[in-house]
Amino acid sequence: MVFMSPTSVDPSVSPLRGQPSPTAVLVFDGDCGFCTWSAGLLRRWSRDGLTVVPWQRVDLAGLGLTAAECARAVQCVTPDGTYSGGQAVARSLRGCRQPWRTAGAVLALPALRPVVERGYAWVADHRHRLPGSTPACRMELDDDAWGSVGIRGQRAGEPVPPPLG
Repeated sequence: MVFMSPTSVDPSVSPLRGQPSPTAVLVFDGDCGFCTWSAGLLRRWSRDGLTVVPWQRVDLAGLGLTAAECARAVQCVTPDGTYSGGQAVARSLRGCRQPWRTAGAVLALPALRPVVERGYAWVADHRHRLPGSTPACRMELDDDAWGSVGIRGQRAGEPVPPPLG
């Protein structure tokens, strides 16, 4: 859940099928009620350049993402790179109105990145106890399944998915 190295994203090509290319795309877990609630807040606070979309309903390959990355953490894809976890939240907030823009800039400070990522990990681990949560919000990550990223246990009563590959 750290800042991912920048990828080349062609801003003239939209993976959102028929929609104009946004300045940034926030990709979240649409199966999680807390994530959906949080994404709705970001959508309301944002200015015109942030598209907020569940990863289950977007062309991940068109954004340069994988299902494993999106299952692990929220992603924010911009022309200058792809951000994951706490830095995705910080980058998204920087595209919002004040005071959220300033909050995003502070959260993106290099000195605060470890704290922001620990905070993001805590929220992700406890999202099933937070406002708007559903049984699908209970998801534990594990290094044993899906290669370096996986799911331990079950999610909304479904069996653990087989390794990607």
